[in-house]
Amino acid sequence: MTFYQLANANQSSLIKAYSFYSELSQRECADSITSTAIQHGFVAPREPIKGATLADWSIRNKAPVWACKSALVNLMKLRWVPNNLNEWAAFGYLFIQVNPIESLEQISDAIPDHLNDFTAAGWICAAMESKTAHLLSKELE
Repeated sequence: MTFYQLANANQSSLIKAYSFYSELSQRECADSITSTAIQHGFVAPREPIKGATLADWSIRNKAPVWACKSALVNLMKLRWVPNNLNEWAAFGYLFIQVNPIESLEQISDAIPDHLNDFTAAGWICAAMESKTAHLLSKELE
């Protein structure tokens, strides 16, 4: 399994993590994810998703990218640290989408201060390399 496949398959895990760490009700969690997504421009203004929809996305592991990016932003505010390889891969994959990092030099400035710099930088670099490889393979098709 490639990094891209691992990260893409596990990005919905951040919805589950946010639901757990935020200690919000399903409805409050859904409202928070929607409002953060709107504030950051991940999705156009819209009505909040339903708590049941959020739960379904988590169960089926099929959340839209905008919701996963929003969950990451909210998790960083809670000073969350990924607990396993799947969460770290999803973190790196979504982090480079939320934070426009063009070069390796920009990585250390972008890493939240509650994360281990070396660990986070490694996953972010892996995500950047994977993104480049994925884009190149698409161009060659």
